[in-house]
Amino acid sequence: MKKSALVIKLLIIFLLLLSAAAVAQEKEKPKKKRRVPKKPKKEQVIQAPEDTTQSLFATPETLKTQAINSAVYWYDSSNRMHARGEKSEAPLFHRSDEKLINYMDMSDIFRTQPMWQVFHFKERGRPAYIAPVNRYPQQAGFFFGSVLMNDLTHGMYNSQHIPLNFIRNIESSIAVGQMQNLGMGSAASIYVTPDSRHTKASWTRIVYKQGNFGYSDLDISFVQPVSESFAVQLGGINSLYDGSIQGGNAQHQNYRGEVTWQYNPQFYVRGQFFLNRVRAGMTALDFPQEIAFPRHVELRDDYFIDATWIQNDSTGQRVHAVLFNNYVSRRFRDSGSPYRVYTKQKKWGADVNYNLFLGKNEILVGAGAIVPRINGVAYKKSHYPTAANAYLQLRIPFLSQIELTTRAQLDLHRLFNPQLSTSLIADVKPAENHELKLSAGRSVRFPVVNELFFSFDSLFGNSLLTPEEHISFAGEYRIDNGWWSVEMKGQYTRINNEIIWDSTRFVNRFETRDFAAFGIAANIQLWKFRLAAGGHYLFADEYLTPRSSAHIQLRFNDVWLKGALKVDAVAGIYYYDRHTAINYEPRLERFYPGKDITTAYSIFNWKIVGTVQTARIFFEMDNQFAEEYEIINGYGELFQRWRFGVNWVLWD
Repeated sequence: MKKSALVIKLLIIFLLLLSAAAVAQEKEKPKKKRRVPKKPKKEQVIQAPEDTTQSLFATPETLKTQAINSAVYWYDSSNRMHARGEKSEAPLFHRSDEKLINYMDMSDIFRTQPMWQVFHFKERGRPAYIAPVNRYPQQAGFFFGSVLMNDLTHGMYNSQHIPLNFIRNIESSIAVGQMQNLGMGSAASIYVTPDSRHTKASWTRIVYKQGNFGYSDLDISFVQPVSESFAVQLGGINSLYDGSIQGGNAQHQNYRGEVTWQYNPQFYVRGQFFLNRVRAGMTALDFPQEIAFPRHVELRDDYFIDATWIQNDSTGQRVHAVLFNNYVSRRFRDSGSPYRVYTKQKKWGADVNYNLFLGKNEILVGAGAIVPRINGVAYKKSHYPTAANAYLQLRIPFLSQIELTTRAQLDLHRLFNPQLSTSLIADVKPAENHELKLSAGRSVRFPVVNELFFSFDSLFGNSLLTPEEHISFAGEYRIDNGWWSVEMKGQYTRINNEIIWDSTRFVNRFETRDFAAFGIAANIQLWKFRLAAGGHYLFADEYLTPRSSAHIQLRFNDVWLKGALKVDAVAGIYYYDRHTAINYEPRLERFYPGKDITTAYSIFNWKIVGTVQTARIFFEMDNQFAEEYEIINGYGELFQRWRFGVNWVLWD
């Protein structure tokens, strides 16, 4: 009955959408007067000040009074500054892609990324982690803006904490970790840029979703410009889910906000916050082959303030400073046992960097520090894994086709000897629309607090652990001719002193683990259709990720009712090969390999979107044929999941 009622709701909403489209069409019919195009308003643009590339400090001419344009600045994976409206050359995700992605959370976009994998429990509200191919989530850095988000307790970041519709774009590096990875270290990184919207008038968007298993999700975003140079952006999510199995219900609240202020054309300040409250069941077949009923409760608050002083707008020469504060509280309990585990983390940090130019060569220098405090029932005392770093990056262009970037970073950790990470990147553009990128890097990952000091119910850390060493080589080749594109990636990774779980405590792996992977992705535009396909193949002794994967996706775009209704649709088939079964220890919050091998599986997803003016209605389904599969051992997926909803910009 519930399903029938929801289907009826969908039909009613779709009829209302068609009616709105027809009304919009009728309103346009009588207007046959010749349209005179309006002259575009001249945008206020920051005029480039005099060149200061040979000077370390701005001259008086640099600070001349100029018109303020409220530009929203962001930094890409190379730490380059970009103004509002610009786009990364090849992002994994851009906000324009959101309407055609089936997702329960942000990690689902990595289904079509051959060199990445998802550690996902396939139920709403449960944690979702992202990792490079054949590695664990704690071995990848997750950056929001320029701040490392990984938790210092278990080393991972729950990607559910950042809503997909609040993301501008996502970039990645599969071989070289970015600067500012304070206290962690990584050989691969994910870079998430927030969607900072500045509008001349108030802007409000409502996203509502409803689906089976009692799923509902309401997301509201609001932007209010106070002046040309000052704006406020607020948003919030309330998500409810009954669960497909006993004890699998979930609640998730996310509150976010941003204040941006451009004091003058040279000085820009932004403050942001994310508040997350998650309570979810994790019913599963536990390691001792008994049914367990744990509850995952996570509270996380993140606050950021960053300021940019632009010394030379034409070159991007500037000073950038970031202050951040983080609080995390997690609790685990099992209704069938006396286990009660909680951990708390408080972290304060700062990072400052400055880039200058010597001719055409760019130098970036920076330093940062964090002061955390971690305690909980699993530790005998509070721990303070304080860390600091200093880094240097040199970018050297050759001719007009080659650019070399070399990086060096010195990490200082109060519990370990200083560690040096280095990397070299060559970016070559042999012809228009062709790009070749070669990279090599050596980095370390410091043990996190659980690995060092956990002590609870016969589960123990090891204070004698040494940092992991990651050595990676990667190559990427991209051809983009507009109506078709091909991207090929390959990598080789060698991990020394890898920290593993041996069922009672953590130890450094004696032997080296190495592997190689190759991935390809291509798409072509055919009339109103766009066909995309790709996959990867892995060469390894231990397969933590499927040995191979493949996907094919068909997208459709058209305009109906003389432009009043836009129709988009997408359908995809995703195949995943066998791999070593991955177990999860919820008290320890740790993934580790089991002894079994999973079976191969494939899933089929689709989505239909109709747009009238600023309102979009959509219907989507995951796992159309109810394929039974597992990503994490004991957390099975064999249910159809469908959702429908509306994404409506009320004022724009």
